[in-house]
Amino acid sequence: MVFFRVCDLRALIDSKLTTPINNPTVWLHLVPIKCISFVWRACMGRIPTAVALSRRGINMSSISCQMCSSGVDIVDHILLDCPIAFDSLSWIFNWCNVSIQRFLSISDFVNFAASWGNCPKKRKIFIAICYGFLWCMWKARNDVWFNKIQVNSSKLADNVISMVFSWLKYRGNFENYR
Repeated sequence: MVFFRVCDLRALIDSKLTTPINNPTVWLHLVPIKCISFVWRACMGRIPTAVALSRRGINMSSISCQMCSSGVDIVDHILLDCPIAFDSLSWIFNWCNVSIQRFLSISDFVNFAASWGNCPKKRKIFIAICYGFLWCMWKARNDVWFNKIQVNSSKLADNVISMVFSWLKYRGNFENYR
């Protein structure tokens, strides 16, 4: 007698049609789903940067980074390598008492956050801070592109800290995260 299970068929179809993604994104209830899904898409390089849009045939006026004018508007540059992003990350890591380093990709950054420290509660807070940083960098990049608002690295770091604090206060039990 042969048994048929839908989940076995689904696994077979998925194994043939999709490629496995080694995505290090941690899904936390402390972080809003739109931020987590943004980080997940950024790890895969699937956010609409100027270079990505120009590859899809959309005519872009420029593919250079509008925040620093020295790099190309790609995921890893605008979120990690841009001098404004690196300065903001330095402020945040200094505040967290973590030594700053250069990351090769968003996946490396997310892997670092997911494996940081020994205390699971502090690690969740650090992951929320890192996700908040990436989200605020994306919002700042969009402000520069669409609203012509220049960003300041220290103000951006302050925005990340206040946003993550409100996440912890209203989305989680903040008393347990000290």
